[in-house]
Amino acid sequence: GRVLSFSAMWDAYEGGAHGQYIIYGVNFDAVTGKLLAIADIVQDKAAFQEICVQEMLRQCEDLKAQGVLFDEEILSAEGLQEILEGKMEGSEWYFTESGIRFISNIYEIAPYAAGNIDFDIPYEMIEEQLKEGYRR
Repeated sequence: GRVLSFSAMWDAYEGGAHGQYIIYGVNFDAVTGKLLAIADIVQDKAAFQEICVQEMLRQCEDLKAQGVLFDEEILSAEGLQEILEGKMEGSEWYFTESGIRFISNIYEIAPYAAGNIDFDIPYEMIEEQLKEGYRR
């Protein structure tokens, strides 16, 4: 279709218990070749952000119940929300068959052992917020 979307990884090992890695998304408009940002694909960024962040926070509740996320002493509720809102500005997202995936990399909201945490936002939740050319 209109989008070429990839996830990519940067990694390094400089000694210690384990290496470091970062996963990020690379999204291109297949028609123009332009590297896409969230602002390029949505009609109303604030409304899109509200839907996505609320869904990511809902998913975090399940992760908290499983003991996956950092405790409140390490990461406050406000800090968690700020991190998730920041996903709208960076490259920690990409399109999937079923929606948009946002990535939280190691140590961001959980310990290394938890790995990166993916938040899948289904098209059904966001389709109306996407610009016409970026809907499924």
